[in-house]
Amino acid sequence: MSVFRSVMVAMFEQPLRCSPAGRTHVEFVIGLFFQVVVREFARGAEIDILRSRVLMLAPFVETPTART
Repeated sequence: MSVFRSVMVAMFEQPLRCSPAGRTHVEFVIGLFFQVVVREFARGAEIDILRSRVLMLAPFVETPTART
């Protein structure tokens, strides 16, 4: 499993452990993810472009406290 994916799963399972902001950070990242997905679908983006845009969110997900 990629680091990005494992951190996303951990954020859902243990939000307080993954970020100093806890659930607030998790909600921010989820909201950001859905905004990117909706925007790209509205533009008719191909799956490769959508994947690229979502992976650009990694800096928001991979916090220092989230790394294992």
